[in-house]
Amino acid sequence: MTTLKIAELPTDYPAYQAGMREGDVLLAVDSEKVSTWTQARLKISTVAEGDAIDFKVKHENGEIERFIVDRCAMMNLTKKEEV
Repeated sequence: MTTLKIAELPTDYPAYQAGMREGDVLLAVDSEKVSTWTQARLKISTVAEGDAIDFKVKHENGEIERFIVDRCAMMNLTKKEEV
């Protein structure tokens, strides 16, 4: 099973400031389950710039949480890994 783990997320990025962390696993984008980074990027790209995106992530401690982040902030994720 592929998981979408955030491998690098600088502390000055809005996604980090919203509460996402390195090691979090992306589960869904705007309530749609995603299983590849290609799917996630495609879903993000359909949202108009300046609009918010609803992300569902699983933290390393197992807690599942939702975050609302500006689309531009998510485009700044510089390094991702599929595990």
